[in-house]
Amino acid sequence: MAASLGAMEWSAASEPIREGEPSGDAWLVRARGDGVLIAVLDALGHGAPAKEVADLTIATLMSDLEAPLPRLLQRCHSQLRERRGVAMGLLEYRPSESRIEWLAVGNIQAVLARIGGETRVTTQSLLHRRGVLGRTLPPGAPQVLTVQDRDVLVLATDGLRPTFAEDVTPLAPPESLAQRLLLRHRRHDDALALVVRFNGDPA
Repeated sequence: MAASLGAMEWSAASEPIREGEPSGDAWLVRARGDGVLIAVLDALGHGAPAKEVADLTIATLMSDLEAPLPRLLQRCHSQLRERRGVAMGLLEYRPSESRIEWLAVGNIQAVLARIGGETRVTTQSLLHRRGVLGRTLPPGAPQVLTVQDRDVLVLATDGLRPTFAEDVTPLAPPESLAQRLLLRHRRHDDALALVVRFNGDPA
């Protein structure tokens, strides 16, 4: 089901590696201040142990929603020591500034798609740093980008093949796009696709 939050609408689709088994992939979308915090994460491994670590990571984010992205990563890194690690991407959307900040550790994929002249679609892959929260946290500042009305951002775990970037259509509803990407590009792993459409500042 699609949802809206302020100046954006979003939807997520997720499946575990085996039917009936809990997934170690998870997401969070929450308002904070005048913006929105989005997280997509992938706990190493599968099943109940991976879900337990994913739940702990989400709870850690929820405990300090207003913190800057680097501090949130550091808090999660500290909480996950001596546990199985997590790959995670964090995004803050500020609609009043038409701006996003993105910070990712591990293999979390992020693609921004934009409709250009004559409906031509351009895509840009966002950066992620090697490492695993709980084991290795590389230094680095958030990547800052400007977004426009109708831009679409897809965040995905490595349960989706990178070829999904070629299949992002900004005009598709977020719910149908997330489900289609999961269906067409999933590989044998826990998998998650979260689609965000930016609609500008409603004020």
